[in-house]
Amino acid sequence: MKISRLSLNGILTIILCFLALIIALTTLAVPGIKKRRSTNLVRQAQSMARGTEPSAAYRGIGRLRAVTAAAKQEQSGTTLIISPYFSYTAGDTEFFEELSRKNTAIKGVIMQYVALRTKAELTARGENGIKEDLRGLINDMLVLNKIQDVYFEEFNYLE
Repeated sequence: MKISRLSLNGILTIILCFLALIIALTTLAVPGIKKRRSTNLVRQAQSMARGTEPSAAYRGIGRLRAVTAAAKQEQSGTTLIISPYFSYTAGDTEFFEELSRKNTAIKGVIMQYVALRTKAELTARGENGIKEDLRGLINDMLVLNKIQDVYFEEFNYLE
C-alpha cells in the first residue's frame, strides 16, 4: 500500500508542478501583451497631441515575391521580396473593408510597379521614393479614403 500512495503523491506533485509552470508562463506573457496595447495607446495619444488622427495598419498584403525588369546585360530580372503595409485612419471600418476587397488589385499594382523597373532604377529611386510612388498608385484606385503611408517590413533583393 505504501508504494501506491507514493505513486499517487508523486503524480499529484507532477501535476501541481505542471500547473505552477503554466501559471508562471502565463503571468510572464501577459505583461508583453499589455505592453503592446499600451504602446498603441501611446502612439494614438501622441498623434492626437500633434493634431492628427490616430492611425491603424493594414497588413493584409503579406509577403510578395516580385521580379524586376531585366537590365540590358541580364537575361532575367532580380527577385525582390517585399512585405508592405499601409497606415490609414483608425476606426475607419468601411475603408478597411475596401482595402480588403481590393487586396488582389493592390498586390497587382505593386507587382507591376516592380516588374516595369530594373533593380538599378529601383535602387536609384530609393526606398522612400518607391513608397511615395506606391502610395500614389494605390490611392488612385481607392474611393472611400486614402492610405497615409506605405511601410516595408521586408525589402530584400535575392541574387
